[in-house]
Amino acid sequence: MMKIAEQSACGKSILLGEHAVVYGQPAIAVPMEDIRAYAWIEENNDKEGVRVEAIDLDEEIIIEDENKHQFAIVINDLIKKNKTEKLNFTVKLTSEIPQSVGMGSSAATSAAVCRCVAKYLGISLSQEEESELVFRAEEVVHGTPSGIDNNVIVYEKPILFVKGEAPKILHSKKDLYIVIGQSGVESSTMEMVKNIRKLVKENPNEFEIKFDKIGKLVEESEKNIENGRVDKIGVLMNENQEILREMQLSHPELETIIEIAKRAGALGAKLTGKGGGGNVVAISDKVETQKLIANSIEGAGYRVCKTKVGATL
Repeated sequence: MMKIAEQSACGKSILLGEHAVVYGQPAIAVPMEDIRAYAWIEENNDKEGVRVEAIDLDEEIIIEDENKHQFAIVINDLIKKNKTEKLNFTVKLTSEIPQSVGMGSSAATSAAVCRCVAKYLGISLSQEEESELVFRAEEVVHGTPSGIDNNVIVYEKPILFVKGEAPKILHSKKDLYIVIGQSGVESSTMEMVKNIRKLVKENPNEFEIKFDKIGKLVEESEKNIENGRVDKIGVLMNENQEILREMQLSHPELETIIEIAKRAGALGAKLTGKGGGGNVVAISDKVETQKLIANSIEGAGYRVCKTKVGATL
């Protein structure tokens, strides 16, 4: 059957600022353009109504008016904008982005679904409108998302993000070569955020200091991205990881990958996302070093993916 209105959305990685961003501090995130979620429409011949077929999960979601599923939030909003009562199609969805490892899988799949349904219905959304719609879908999945995933994925640019503010697009003066090392250890974003909230409630002053420190590291990194000082970004990432360790967010598998990346020449390496498992992000300023880092992590039995954030100045 012919694919109609095919669209995609990228994954993401947080360079610095995870968890602190939930408490008002800035964070920096980058798009992972080389790994994506894909969605397309197939018109139904033997079924009625609207549904989403998540191919990788072998799951079918029937879209109904009161459905609180992430895809229903997106599709029902678009249907209301279109003002069409009887629709009969299936959204097919597949993704290269690993789930539950902090790479924005849920936001990317929602964005891909949003884009293909909007195209099919002839609806033009601004990036702000699309980001807001994906954020509402994220609330279903994560409870209290920071808003960073929907923004970096929709804009598909490196961003400085502060909760409640419009994202600031960052312009890098030098290429950043990024390697993601996947620990294979899953953890729940909602649970990790709840755990941190509990610790913050028990030790508010201690965590306020930690979050302030992370915020300052992010601000320094913003300057160094725009100045092309990849080496300094790496140092700041390593300092961010020290604080995340103190917050009990690391994991032995993550620490192993971090050490492998540094030995292979990474300028900085840290957990990315919620922690407790998930992924490590490592950076370098040369493609040759990026390949060495990736090969070293793979050689130790972990999966990797790579991308480049290109210079724009």
